[in-house]
Amino acid sequence: VDRRELRRVLLAVAARRPDVGYCQGMDYVAAVILRALAEGGGSRDDGGAHAFGVLACLLARDGMLRGLYTRGFPEVRRRSYALSTLLAATRPELSAHLDDVGACVEVAAFAPWLQTSFAYHAGDAWPYELVARAWDVFMLERHWKCFARLALHVLLVLPPDGAPLEVVMPQLQRLEHLRLGGDAPPEASRSLLEAALTLKVTRATLDDLGREFDALDAEAAAAKARSA
Repeated sequence: VDRRELRRVLLAVAARRPDVGYCQGMDYVAAVILRALAEGGGSRDDGGAHAFGVLACLLARDGMLRGLYTRGFPEVRRRSYALSTLLAATRPELSAHLDDVGACVEVAAFAPWLQTSFAYHAGDAWPYELVARAWDVFMLERHWKCFARLALHVLLVLPPDGAPLEVVMPQLQRLEHLRLGGDAPPEASRSLLEAALTLKVTRATLDDLGREFDALDAEAAAAKARSA
């Protein structure tokens, strides 16, 4: 992706959406959109304009990307809560072990995964094709359910060996346990995404957990106000 074009897109989006502006992680998302448009056969001359339009629209809706970048990162917190809750329900021993060794999954994994819509690892820990396929599902469903399933799958396939923090963190941050790499064959990407999409994580469940987080957050804010 041309860095000058990427910069122009981000500046234009920040001007168009001053309520959001620019936030770390948004550049990964813009780069994915630019690359997808280029590979889709679009003109290089208007690729930046189209990418601007797509990203600006995605930032206009709270259920898509907007809340990942607004003040306080409300959607990052909501989605991280949902993923943590699902992990504890699905593999309680793994969830407890990560807590015991001090691996803050919300910061080490969920935040960068969510704020970049998994583009953070594209071309490095896994191929761009996997991210592009996940984005296809995301855009089709207009919901983050696909990313939730992918995040959970990455955690659920962690080795159940009770590894210490110095082993767990590279697995969370660089996805070493997946053993894919940026140049993995297309079949490997398809296999991993297909396995993730088989997880029984529904839109209704994620939305319910989001509302549960909102209620807990409001209760905590009220308690803080009363004690001030």
